Amino acid sequence: MRRLPQAAAYGLINGTESHVCALAVNETGMYLKNLELFGFKSFPLKTTLKFDSGITVIVGPNGCGKSNVFDAIKWALGEQSPKSLRGSKMEDVIFNGTAAHPPLNYAEVTLIFSNEDKYLSIDYKEVAITRRLYRSGESQYFINRNMCRLRDIQDLFLGTGVGESSYSFIEQGRVEALLSYKPEEKRLIFDEASGIIKYKDKKRETLRKLKDTEDNILRLDDIIQEVQRQIRYLERQVDKAKKYSQVQEELIGVEKKIAVLKIGDTENRVNKFLEEINRLKEKEGQKKAEISQKASRKEEIDLKIKEVQQSLENVNLEVISANSRIESYNKHIEIDTQRIDEITRRLKVLEDSLSAASQRAALHKERLEKEKTSLSSFDSHVEALHTELGGLKEALQVKINQIGEAKKNIAAEKDNILSLEEQKTVFNNSLIEIGAHLKNLLARKKRLSLDEARINSYLAEQSEKYNLINGEVEGLRKEFDSLKEKKGILRAQLKETESQIEQLGQKAVETEKTIVELNSYLEFLKDLKIKYEEFHLKKKVTIVFDEEPKNINKLIASLRGVEFHRTEEAGMSKYKADVEAKIISLPEEELERRISALTKELEKTREYVKNNKEKREQLNKEIDEEADVLSEKDKILRGRLQEKETIEEAIERFNEERSLLEDELSQCRRGTEEAQAKKASYENEASSVENKLSDATARLNNYQESISSFNKEISSLEVEIAKKEAQIKASAEQKGALLTRISLLEEEENSILNSLAAMEDEKKEIVKRKALLEHELISLRESVDKEKDKAPSFNGQKDSLSRELNSLEQNAADVSEELKNLEGGLEALRSDIYTKKLDIQKLDFEKSKIVDYLKQVYNIAFAIEKEEVPAEPIDVLNEKKEKLKNKMDSMGEVNLVAINEFQELKERYDFLITQKGDLTASKDSLKKAIQKINRTSKDIFLDTFNKIEEEFKKYFRFLFGGGRAQLVLLDKDNVLDSGVEIEVQPPGKKLQSALLLSGGEKALTAIALIFSIFKVRPSPLCVLDEIDAPLDEANVDRFNQLLVEFSPAAQFITITHNKKTMSKADVLYGVTMEEKGISKLVSVRFAEKEMAPH
Repeated sequence: MRRLPQAAAYGLINGTESHVCALAVNETGMYLKNLELFGFKSFPLKTTLKFDSGITVIVGPNGCGKSNVFDAIKWALGEQSPKSLRGSKMEDVIFNGTAAHPPLNYAEVTLIFSNEDKYLSIDYKEVAITRRLYRSGESQYFINRNMCRLRDIQDLFLGTGVGESSYSFIEQGRVEALLSYKPEEKRLIFDEASGIIKYKDKKRETLRKLKDTEDNILRLDDIIQEVQRQIRYLERQVDKAKKYSQVQEELIGVEKKIAVLKIGDTENRVNKFLEEINRLKEKEGQKKAEISQKASRKEEIDLKIKEVQQSLENVNLEVISANSRIESYNKHIEIDTQRIDEITRRLKVLEDSLSAASQRAALHKERLEKEKTSLSSFDSHVEALHTELGGLKEALQVKINQIGEAKKNIAAEKDNILSLEEQKTVFNNSLIEIGAHLKNLLARKKRLSLDEARINSYLAEQSEKYNLINGEVEGLRKEFDSLKEKKGILRAQLKETESQIEQLGQKAVETEKTIVELNSYLEFLKDLKIKYEEFHLKKKVTIVFDEEPKNINKLIASLRGVEFHRTEEAGMSKYKADVEAKIISLPEEELERRISALTKELEKTREYVKNNKEKREQLNKEIDEEADVLSEKDKILRGRLQEKETIEEAIERFNEERSLLEDELSQCRRGTEEAQAKKASYENEASSVENKLSDATARLNNYQESISSFNKEISSLEVEIAKKEAQIKASAEQKGALLTRISLLEEEENSILNSLAAMEDEKKEIVKRKALLEHELISLRESVDKEKDKAPSFNGQKDSLSRELNSLEQNAADVSEELKNLEGGLEALRSDIYTKKLDIQKLDFEKSKIVDYLKQVYNIAFAIEKEEVPAEPIDVLNEKKEKLKNKMDSMGEVNLVAINEFQELKERYDFLITQKGDLTASKDSLKKAIQKINRTSKDIFLDTFNKIEEEFKKYFRFLFGGGRAQLVLLDKDNVLDSGVEIEVQPPGKKLQSALLLSGGEKALTAIALIFSIFKVRPSPLCVLDEIDAPLDEANVDRFNQLLVEFSPAAQFITITHNKKTMSKADVLYGVTMEEKGISKLVSVRFAEKEMAPH
């Protein structure tokens, strides 16, 4: 890490949250990034401190809450002692309120650690440790916002040197107390530094398991004894139960035979009933056939009845319809008669009116002729004028018509031009839309092509990565299989070695037993030889051997209680007896040689056993090492397999995405081609419309020029017409009066003539209507006569159909009666069949009762098809049954469950014996594990302890400017439980205990010890709370020199009042208490000094 000569830091204060950016280069892996406080002691509002690797210094006046930051870090990591947090109970850490701020219900502290290099054994780049405490006393712990146990947090930081009470957290006043600890308490610091805490935890856990195993073995022994007692008790009942079971089995056999005979008799009766049912069913079938025929006949008759009824109904409808028509005709006749009378009266009135109108018309005609004769003189002159005016008007009208035609053409051309303009606009709009659509398609095509290229690139990259990982996985698998095979070979060797140890042990035991027996035999022979060589009296006896005696030099026989039989052989009395004799040989030298040889063989066997045990220890060690390597490889392999699976899923997902992109790209290409074709078509049509529009515009211009020429000619014709009209007007004024008179006469004449014509027309119409009504009247009367003529025919049809209907209904009644009789017979047959089926059900019930009886009484599933028909009659079988029952009753109470209970107890006994063997093996295994843990812990502790002692000596001399110091184990024979004492000798003083030093010397000694531990076992994080307070200026410089020296390897958070320590900070926080009881962070920006040129 690049060191700055002057601490440089800056920060921003936003409310109560402080953000600090430190100018330091981080080279460590794990470090504390953020500290978030809420409601903790004097921090009621959410406060965030951001750290970086290097040295962070927290300063502030006394009582402002600096040490609360230290307490917060300890508390979040699981500190359980309120006293060490400067409180009386744990709830004291919750903000208790001030005059302006109410108390809070809970406190929460979060530590966020950077874990980029996986220093902590958790697969996260950042690890957030949170502790929350409520006033109710409920406490919660979280890892990355997931609730967990305190044990999980302790296990996570176990062996890292980071903990609530480890050597990396030195609080105010603990520096001197560190040296005042008892040797056993000092020992804990070195356990933490050497990392054997986890081994001690494992040992405690293993010892607990060992105790549980021993307790379980004791409980098993008690249970086994109880089970043995129960087995002995049940053995007496099992014999009686077996005899009872035999008799019961015989009784069951007799019961089965009786059941076979009873069921057989029942089945015979069932078969008879079934035969009767079959006969009845045949009759039932015949009845059903007859009923079916009758039913078909009845359906035919019912169908005919319906047809006749329908015909009769049709005839009735015809009669009703005819009567309705006659009534309608009569009404029309009456109405037409009335109309004819009215028309006759109107004709008479019209004839009178015509006569009077004709007389008036003749008088008006005479007067009109006189007036017209006077008018004829003016007509010739006016007619000539009118002829000329008509010619002019005709010429004018021709021109006007020509203009109108031209205007129509202009309007048509304008409409055509508008239509063409609309078409042009439509085509232009379509071209714009297609152009925009085509542009979008091309842009989309380009984007899709880029996406496809990106996906192909990513797939190629992932495929290459997949191949690399796949190769790595295959290599790891081969390595894993090789390690597994090696482990298997080692286990086989271990098993073989253990087998050899067991065989050699057994051989050694057998050899020892043989040596003991031979020594005993040799001593016995020596005693025997001494005893029997003292006897000089000899008797002659006859010895008879069953086989040829070989290698026999002594014979021992006991005659106590033996009966001798006197016999005479060759005139001599002989006493014979059958006795047992011990044939012995006394080869003492051979026995001694054999004992010597066996002794040498025993020593050799023991040597083999010792070698094999050493070999076993070595194999166990190698197997443990291989197991550790195998576990590590397995973890790596699992990680690679998971990574491989992730890549496979990504490749599959991107293949699907590429497939979708290809489909979309294909659609886009097709859309582009279609849009381009449409655009070309619209461009051609737009060009054609443009040509048509140009032609229409030229025609419109020609029509407008023609109209201009016609307007000039019309103007000249209108002048001529005006002149002629003036002349005609003068003549017309003279003729006007005459014409007025003539007009009045003509109008009156026309009125009279019109009246006459109207009356004549009305007369003709009335006559015509009268003739039509008279004709209609005749036609209606004829229709009435025709309808009346049809009535006899309808009545005849009605009578015929009624007779046919009555006949059919009588036939239907007869068939229904026959059908009812047949159905009654069928019902009687069905009743008989039902009765027979009930009888069969009763017999089946009797059969099931026999089977149920055997099931309920003897708990057997009886199947007659599996049984043979017995030869004995049922009476004999019943007699046997009674005898067997009596025999069973005579046995008294029998515990039939005893057999099963005995078997269960026997199985349980075997299981318990197996369990005891497993527990014994587990006990041996746990003892071996404890031995291994002790051995490993001892090696690690001694190695670490020696290294710390060497570093402690160096740093002690550095801080004191000389002198010497040493760490002493108080019990070297019991290294794992031995206390540790510190002996120091400052310059110019005698060797003494650290307790006798001054306050400053104790602080320096403790600092030397802390940094020596850090040198050997660096911790990622170290928090120091005013440990430089007892030091003078010179010693503070030495302390700061060590602090700077160690800062690249660890993150230091130091609380201090010393300016020199502040000057070494990479990040500087100030804590103030502007408001009483509320701590607030203040950041300070230092100007960065220029680095001096080298």
